[in-house]
Amino acid sequence: MRCCSPRTGFDLIFDYTFLCALAPQHRPRWAKRITQLMLPGGRLVCLEYPSWKPMSEPGPPWGVSPELYEALLSAPGEAPAYGADGSVVADPIAQPRHDALHRLAIIKPTRTHDAGTGPDGSVLDFISVWSR
Repeated sequence: MRCCSPRTGFDLIFDYTFLCALAPQHRPRWAKRITQLMLPGGRLVCLEYPSWKPMSEPGPPWGVSPELYEALLSAPGEAPAYGADGSVVADPIAQPRHDALHRLAIIKPTRTHDAGTGPDGSVLDFISVWSR
């Protein structure tokens, strides 16, 4: 006899440098899969690294930005538009989707590992928290 019914997803997903390992053409699939795996009321916590790296430079790690996470998670499965410099071009009239994730918080930590700091010691990366 089982004490619990099987779960079909996760309450908490932690993306620690996973997105930055994926080439840009694979990012929409990452966003779609994250939304499929997250249970209603669940949370996604992302270490947004390396946000200091230009998005036009090759990877991995590929450069990321808060705008990239917003574009991917607000329209899971859809490729965002990129400018000539590799940055995300936001769609100002985009309508929220039923499967979109919403950013609850974006945090710039007061300290981090050396890989996430600039030459002057300033923190360059972010932590974000998302929900349905």
